[in-house]
Amino acid sequence: MPILSVITVVKDDATGLRRTLESLTAQVELVQHPANWELVIVDGSTPPLESQLESAPAKLTRYFWQQPAGIYSAMNYGVFEAHGDYLLFLNAGDTLATNSTLNSLIQFLAANSPDWAFGRVLFTSVSGRELVEPDWDYHGEANRLFARGLFPSHQGTLIKRELINTLNGFDLSYQITSDYQMLLRASLVAQPLVIEFPIAKFQQGGASTHNWFTAAKEFHRARVEVFRPSGWARFVEWSDTAVGYTKAGLGRAMTEVHRG
Repeated sequence: MPILSVITVVKDDATGLRRTLESLTAQVELVQHPANWELVIVDGSTPPLESQLESAPAKLTRYFWQQPAGIYSAMNYGVFEAHGDYLLFLNAGDTLATNSTLNSLIQFLAANSPDWAFGRVLFTSVSGRELVEPDWDYHGEANRLFARGLFPSHQGTLIKRELINTLNGFDLSYQITSDYQMLLRASLVAQPLVIEFPIAKFQQGGASTHNWFTAAKEFHRARVEVFRPSGWARFVEWSDTAVGYTKAGLGRAMTEVHRG
């Protein structure tokens, strides 16, 4: 049984899928024991993108086509089909940070056996400009219910398959932020370990970027439903949510002005 399953979800994005597969294929020769990992691809494309698998590590890849039902339905499907002890969701377009990242992750998991763990994700803008993620403290943000927008990205998070199954996977009532909501629930079960090296690269421009208003509401809903804050904690969460919403709205407005 592999230590790590990398789950890649794709829908109508052949270019993004090729980029992800090329990143993973570049890792193969550096992994000390190839049987320690697998790639699970869940495709909701029309027509299916199975022809793009020429650039995938063939012996380590399992491909599934699923009737489109949303990204989190596909991610749940990937969890169901995965064999690894740990899961990493690296969706179409995402890449690993370096050619040695996969081997380093496998070694980290084998040595530490965390319930879940996270590391830095390197963000780039749509134009390709690298964006610097601010330094932040997990426990400090936990004390504020993660309402200031600082929380592990799913591309940089590894979680035990057993734990995610215990949490019943991703809640399909969330359109955009079910990964966030699931990791909030994980935070109540176990404290994560911090991985000291970058894990993935992610290009902005996905659903949470374009639908920022819906995302902001769902982030708030997730915190309220998971943590059920009351008293001062409820006021702090509401206050941080309002500040974050205002900043996001102003940032969006400035972007539109510059585009004009």
